[in-house]
Amino acid sequence: MWYFTRIFILALLAVSSLASCTISENRFFSQSDYDRGDRAVAACIEIECRTLNLDGSPLRDYTVLNGLKHVTVLMVSRTNFVHLDDIADMSHLTELHIRETQVTDLSGLVHFPKLKTLHVSLLHQDVDPAPIANLTSLVELAVTGREDETLDYISSLQNLKNLRVDGGQISGISPLLDLKALRQITLYSELPEDLFDLTKIKNIYSISLLDKYLTPEFQSMFDNRSVVFVSEPIIIC
Repeated sequence: MWYFTRIFILALLAVSSLASCTISENRFFSQSDYDRGDRAVAACIEIECRTLNLDGSPLRDYTVLNGLKHVTVLMVSRTNFVHLDDIADMSHLTELHIRETQVTDLSGLVHFPKLKTLHVSLLHQDVDPAPIANLTSLVELAVTGREDETLDYISSLQNLKNLRVDGGQISGISPLLDLKALRQITLYSELPEDLFDLTKIKNIYSISLLDKYLTPEFQSMFDNRSVVFVSEPIIIC
């Protein structure tokens, strides 16, 4: 039986979700932070790990990661990471997290054609997301919205199942309509007044929006579909 579901999740997500926090452009890292990063790399080399989690643990030289052919998942969020070219030899990566880093140029994504998951949210507002369009194997994408976000670069991502956009002002959502694989969307951004186009995403089962958009009128447009609605979480920075 088809049913209409509404779920409000109010969670304290200080670590996993920082959508409304201020980006720290001059993050200070201590010697112990760098030591923690070095230890993580050394441990990964020793056991030939597949996932190297350096979130919050900076390195002084990221080029040392190029030789880690066993690593398929690299997480360097909240670090001093700047240049994608520094890890250009890691073309085998399937997952890359560079959220809240100092990256200002995404053209280096050309080195990672096998990516299925990419998190690049909370970068500088003027970062051009256009290079993401070439990553046609992406299944999951998290980005930061721009002031006048068209989402045009997303239309080529035909394998995308999970999309998250934090911040900015989305001017239109029509690029999402051709994404046949899309199942989950999280748009914590300012949205156009008319959201009817969201009903045209045939296989969607989870929609997360700012509270002000989750009106009874909006939800009623999905009356005959099994769609879960999730409200904006509470964030503690």
